[in-house]
Amino acid sequence: MIAFIRNLLKPPLFEEEEKTHQAYLLHVILLAFILMPLPYVLYVLIQEPEDANRALAFLAVDEAINIACFIVLRRGHVRAAAILHIGIMWSFFAVISATSSSIYGVAYLLGNGLVITIAGILLGSRGSLIMTLLTVLEGGSLVYAQYQGWSPPDILDAPLQTWIVSMLLFMAGMILQNLSARTVKDALQRARASEERYRLISRVSSDYAFGTEVRKDGTTRLSWVAGAFEEMTGYTYEEYLASGGWLGHVHPDDRERDARDMEALHHRQDIRSEIRTFAKNGEIRWERIFAHPVWDEKENRLIGIIGAVQDVTVQKRAEEVLREAILQQSAILNNIPDIAWLKDRDGRYIAVNNQFYKLTNVPADDIVGRTDFDLFSGQIAQRYREGDVLVMDSREQKVFEELQTDRDGNTFWAETVKTPILNSQGEVVGTTGISRDITERKQAEVLIQNRRITLEKVIGLGKIVTQADDLRSTVKKIWHGVRDELSFDRVAIFLHNTERNSMDDTFGTNSQGEMVDEWDIWFPLSEAATFTQVLQKPDGIYFSHNYDVENNIAEGHEMYGVKDYVAVAAWAGDKPVAVLCADHWISGRPITAEQLEALRLFSGYAGLAIENARLHEKIRDELSLETLGKEREENRRAMLERVVRISQSVTEVYDLQTTLTRIWRSVRNDLGFDRVGIYLYNAQRHSMDGTLGTNNQGEMIDESHTWISLKQDDRESRAFLLVLEKPDTIYVTRSFDTEHAPPKDHIMSGVEEFAAIAAWAGEKPVAAICVDHRMTGRRISDEQLEGLRLFAGYAALAIENAKLNEAIQSELIQRQRFIEELETKNAELERFTYTVSHDLKSPLVTIVGFLRYLEKDAEAGDFVKFKRDLWRIEHAVGKMHNLLKDLLELSRVGRLINPPSEVAFSTIVKDALELVHGEIDDENILIEFTNRDAIVKCDHVRIVEVMQNLIENAIKFMGDQAQPRIEIGSFEDDKGTNVF
Repeated sequence: MIAFIRNLLKPPLFEEEEKTHQAYLLHVILLAFILMPLPYVLYVLIQEPEDANRALAFLAVDEAINIACFIVLRRGHVRAAAILHIGIMWSFFAVISATSSSIYGVAYLLGNGLVITIAGILLGSRGSLIMTLLTVLEGGSLVYAQYQGWSPPDILDAPLQTWIVSMLLFMAGMILQNLSARTVKDALQRARASEERYRLISRVSSDYAFGTEVRKDGTTRLSWVAGAFEEMTGYTYEEYLASGGWLGHVHPDDRERDARDMEALHHRQDIRSEIRTFAKNGEIRWERIFAHPVWDEKENRLIGIIGAVQDVTVQKRAEEVLREAILQQSAILNNIPDIAWLKDRDGRYIAVNNQFYKLTNVPADDIVGRTDFDLFSGQIAQRYREGDVLVMDSREQKVFEELQTDRDGNTFWAETVKTPILNSQGEVVGTTGISRDITERKQAEVLIQNRRITLEKVIGLGKIVTQADDLRSTVKKIWHGVRDELSFDRVAIFLHNTERNSMDDTFGTNSQGEMVDEWDIWFPLSEAATFTQVLQKPDGIYFSHNYDVENNIAEGHEMYGVKDYVAVAAWAGDKPVAVLCADHWISGRPITAEQLEALRLFSGYAGLAIENARLHEKIRDELSLETLGKEREENRRAMLERVVRISQSVTEVYDLQTTLTRIWRSVRNDLGFDRVGIYLYNAQRHSMDGTLGTNNQGEMIDESHTWISLKQDDRESRAFLLVLEKPDTIYVTRSFDTEHAPPKDHIMSGVEEFAAIAAWAGEKPVAAICVDHRMTGRRISDEQLEGLRLFAGYAALAIENAKLNEAIQSELIQRQRFIEELETKNAELERFTYTVSHDLKSPLVTIVGFLRYLEKDAEAGDFVKFKRDLWRIEHAVGKMHNLLKDLLELSRVGRLINPPSEVAFSTIVKDALELVHGEIDDENILIEFTNRDAIVKCDHVRIVEVMQNLIENAIKFMGDQAQPRIEIGSFEDDKGTNVF
């Protein structure tokens, strides 16, 4: 609060001195006018309380006016505040005069005089003149008002006389104020002229004067500067204050000295000091300070500093140069690193420096007066003498580069400059020489030559690797360039993958120095601190002499034991594309500086080459895609034509097996799939029934014994359930083995590319066609899938037609078989009728024949034969009885054939002979039977009938023979078959 009041009471400061002066005067006047009415108010309140209200009203108005003007002044409007204050003051006193004592009162006589004086102080002669005229007009108006009776007259003085006297007084005061103002103005003009002359003088000098305010708390503020301030510091006054003032520009090493100078000023001591400061441009300048303390006797403290600053930078630099020159002259011989000497015309040494001692190991005092032949070997001394003679004869400076040997026997390259010494008459009186060790320069030249060779090699490699090629070949060229041409033991190249922020390995090197393919290896960039470091900026490089220790490489790792290791980023433009890594793990050699430089330079070519290769591949891929698109369109057209052609073949009406075979061959051969499997949909048991498949050799196999149930969703049925949902549904997978995980010994184990499609006929599925590329591992193309999808419709129709055709053929065959069976039965019935009639006739013939024998036997009385013949008749009757019984049984069963049984062939012959015994006896036929114990599996009754028919036919067609004979038996042919 105290600081605020103090700041409020402090006059404002402005850049213009005149404005600051006017502000100061107005500031004092306003403060006086604000404070002066307070005693008057106290007087009225105590002595004349009846006028208190009027006095307080006037006081309030006056204070409000003065405070308003004070605010306007503090805001920088000095002239406006002055005019406002003067105008309001005049109006205030005019109102008081008009309402109270007119021209006789204090308000008119003293108040207006005060206004005129203040106007002259603040606004000059013009302001005092204007206010005087206004006051005269005001007085005339008051006199006129009194004569008109508007205000009460004064009983002592006449108003006109009072007005005239006051007017003269006001005019006299105005004149005096004018003279005073003019005097002050002239003084200010002289002061400004003097100041301007001082400024002009200061501009051509390097000094400036200053004034500094010192506050009670010890802080300082630069109040003013004059002279070459801006030329010395580079700052304007305001910029200097804003950038920290004096303390903000003192050199850090001189701040302690400046503090001591300030302490001396606080003890009322003048100072003369030299301080370094910073100019605006950052230059360090030496300044000589002359400062005098301004002391406040009352407060007994330092309140200001007045001084001057002289720029002594040039002088200081000159002194430094002079000091250095003196030191150089005193040490020119002993402190130079070169060997220096003076010789007379005869080659005797006049003077040498300390470096000469290091060459000869002879003290300088012992060298003077000697020649080269006293100090060096004969050959070297002769070479030195010949050089001296050449210089003296040519009278020109000569430069020699030669190998020299020091006192320790070390050989080094030296550049020797020999100059002839001429006297005032121009005669050669001796030589002077300086020999400089240029071994490092020679080595540098060798390094430069090696670097030039390396650069040429790098440029050559750059031309090779930047030739347009695919990425893999380009990286391989880069590997060979670093490995073979730059001579690193092992090389690894990693590509920066921005999509997944990783480093992708390409080609590396094994422990034998051979290239290894590592394109399938990659790792996140976050796991490779070294690569992250080198990829941060172009030319990023990481180099280590102790790689395995610094990176904590575990034993057994491929980088274990690596000492010298380098990794360089390869950039293309403003982006990193790769990192080249190299080491000398195999040979253990150190990586040389030339190798590092070559690798760093080559990495730029490598980055461009990799980026060009990527661009080349991208363009080539785009062209390939365009070509591939055309090829696919042509392949698709060819595939459609092929599908139409093969569909005509499979849709021809054939049996189902032939149709399935044609479908298999079309899918396998024409659509180009490795393996094909065809399954028929069985709606009755909701399953897929196998038909034809393919083995691992691409051959057709029968799989009609297999079927897959669709009643549960498992790995085998999932693909079928998917494609059976709706027509044209196709199931394709690029990783069948992973998705379905068949057993290792399963026929589908190892299948990656797989497709399945349902063959629909109308609104019902009839089959599913499955294909894969297990044998070749090829990718199933889009054209193949499109062809399979289209062909599936034809295959479904073909299968349905084949099923319908087989159903019709089956019905026709069944009907034909029924007709043939009826015809066979009719024929068999005819044969049966014939056989039955023949078999019934034979017993009758036997009975008739033996009846005749009975008659003869009876007549002859031979009862033995009678009984035998009677038995035969009974046997024939029994035979007929059995035959009739069998016929009855046959009619009941409804079949003509008895079940086969094993019967001896001799039994069949015996039964047949019994049936035709009568005919054999009538014809007196000899029967010869050869029994081989053959067993026949047959219908016993029917075979006996056959044998009986054969015997009867033999008797019937025997003809007239003297000794008729029938042979019955069997034999084996060449193949071992029984023939009867």
